[in-house]
Amino acid sequence: MNQPSNGSRAWVVAAVGLGSLIGAIDGSVANTVLPVIAVDFKAGIQVIEWVLLAYLLVLSSALLTVGKWGDLAGHRRMFLAGFVVFGVASMVCGAAPNELVLIIFRGLQGGGAAMLSASGIVMVTRVFGRRERGKGIGLIVGIIYFGLAVGPAVGGFLAAAMSWRAVFYINLPIAVVGLLLGARVLPRDAPAERQPRFDLVGAALSAVALAALLVGLSQGEMWGWTSLLTVAMFAVAVAGSAAFVVVEVRHPQPVLDLRLFRNRLFGAAVGSATIFYAGAFFSYLQLPFYLLQARHFSLSQAGLLLVVSPSVMMILAPLAGRLSDRIGSRVLSTAGLLLSAAGSVLLALLGPASGIHDIVLAGIVMGAGNGMFSTPNTSTIMGAVPPAHHGTASGTQAVARNVGMVVGIALAGTIYSARLAALGGPSAFYTAYRDTLFVAAALLLSGSVLSAVRGAGQPDSTTQELDRTLPEGAPVR
Repeated sequence: MNQPSNGSRAWVVAAVGLGSLIGAIDGSVANTVLPVIAVDFKAGIQVIEWVLLAYLLVLSSALLTVGKWGDLAGHRRMFLAGFVVFGVASMVCGAAPNELVLIIFRGLQGGGAAMLSASGIVMVTRVFGRRERGKGIGLIVGIIYFGLAVGPAVGGFLAAAMSWRAVFYINLPIAVVGLLLGARVLPRDAPAERQPRFDLVGAALSAVALAALLVGLSQGEMWGWTSLLTVAMFAVAVAGSAAFVVVEVRHPQPVLDLRLFRNRLFGAAVGSATIFYAGAFFSYLQLPFYLLQARHFSLSQAGLLLVVSPSVMMILAPLAGRLSDRIGSRVLSTAGLLLSAAGSVLLALLGPASGIHDIVLAGIVMGAGNGMFSTPNTSTIMGAVPPAHHGTASGTQAVARNVGMVVGIALAGTIYSARLAALGGPSAFYTAYRDTLFVAAALLLSGSVLSAVRGAGQPDSTTQELDRTLPEGAPVR
């Protein structure tokens, strides 16, 4: 297949970037307007938090399924369908008459976001080829971080100027433009030559196990970690995972081919991604408490300081992707984890007298670590498998990210609350805050070890067993 021209690749990046942007902005905007929605519907926090949780649960649970489905039926078709699902769900969310309708269609939004996320990275990977895979992925990751950076400001502006409903309505024109542009510029990919029976049982088991795990982690502190409901959720997650493994090893076309994890490069990259996002979200959860509760910054001041990290990520992610095409990902990903650990320590050392420059420095280091890790590691995951498994790889790395985020938030909240309750007194906040971030640093350091021992990057016997006709290009890094 001929290498696409730079012009056509730019249009593909634009189309996939719109899909990435709409998901990133929507995910961060909803946090901003949640209190306004609660007041409008006269709903308690325990109900209205499901506006966020429904989106995350469906997104995470659907990623493996839509990734595999894209491998079989074509990722272009899956990506364009994602715009349709996301746009329709957004329109209904904006017009929702009550919280129940909003929660249901936020879940449908999550399904659309899963389709856009899993298939978008696959198409960029294929259009840029093996030699420039990191460059293409880096551009998309930079767009995602841009969306995360501007999302809260966009949400606040729309809610103040119009209403919280505008936050969802704004997705519709973006989805329409993305759909029309994608239909015109995205390359067509032929479905698999043979259409085996889709692994419906495996897809259902993975969705149930992931959903139960995420609900247990996200609600465990509120319900109580030893409560019957929390224990039941974890039991369902364990039983569902065990059944999933049994089904996958027997199915001729599994949702997740477990042989991929026999490739040390793939397994270590997925594992270090899970650890990274868990450790990073310790820090991202704690910093707002420091700024608003301990230092009493205004919302606008805190917002400006919280934009530092994603701004650095937005700049560095594409650069790290280009560099990974030249030197590989192991050094960059490991350095990113180490920088993030250092950033967590710098955040932990912030005190009542720390200056703005101290906070900005910690944010820059955290953002640099994230930007240096994300693109090279994603490039590794996509490059460690043959093209026929790109959708599965994309879905797996996204699941690792989402599970890591929820684990990090749950652990950070539990550790912080436990330390705060045990200490008491005026200095309790800073001690609990510091101890929580030191745990984050330790977690990130453990991830750096796993990243450092990943394979050298050459296709191994597992990869060759899965697909003996790898396309020409640079060695997998």
